[in-house]
Amino acid sequence: MTVWRAVETAAKSFERSGEREKEIMLKLNGCHGTLEIYDMVEEERKGRWWGSLILELCSCTLRDRLKMVGRLADDEAAFVTKSLAETLREMHNLGVVHRDMKLENVLLTHPAQPYEVKLSDFGVATDRADEMHHLCGTPGYMSPDVLRAGEGGWPKYYTQAVDVWGLGLILYELLSGRVAFPEYHSDYVELLLKSVDNVEFALDWSDVTSEAKDLIMGMLEVYPSRRLTVEQVLGHPWIVNNTSELFTRNFICKIM
Repeated sequence: MTVWRAVETAAKSFERSGEREKEIMLKLNGCHGTLEIYDMVEEERKGRWWGSLILELCSCTLRDRLKMVGRLADDEAAFVTKSLAETLREMHNLGVVHRDMKLENVLLTHPAQPYEVKLSDFGVATDRADEMHHLCGTPGYMSPDVLRAGEGGWPKYYTQAVDVWGLGLILYELLSGRVAFPEYHSDYVELLLKSVDNVEFALDWSDVTSEAKDLIMGMLEVYPSRRLTVEQVLGHPWIVNNTSELFTRNFICKIM
């Protein structure tokens, strides 16, 4: 007997210049916390070849969710952070680095609880070590090791730690309701991150608990050798205490 499953889908089209993103997404197909790929179609349009990936359809971005509620409670923010950290762990084990972690690139399967968290937009992601020196990402979200790569004694090549920096900024925004480093201040932010050894003074912590701040600052260590790893993020007391088994099960249950 054949069983058919009805699903809502979205499509993303690629021209030749988008081949790398397509390759990365296919490599990650089935990876926890990334969009499921249902099909791939190739076609010619006006003499140019295009490919379309038929993807799992999500409801909104994490930025949309934040706009709805102002800022997230600790347990919801911890759930999102844990979900993304687990996705990064699996991606990094496959040799893929996202390099553009931000709220707009995180999708939710439903605009309100419960929902699943999906990492998206792999346009600057890479699985090649020789590309880990490119200046890429979104202004205000690029880590100091990306901005300083090859300058002033910093290593020419950065590491997977750049994704942890982005995750730290995401968590800060979820808990504070504020953008850490606004894009319209990008020149100032770049100068700041190229000149300081600590960013604590540059952020407003008034709505963030001391335990959550400890985690965020661990992810926002300027020097990547001191920055928390994904495993350390997952094992941090704030994550563990705010993501009990019951809470997590309630969050990820499907709406039937």
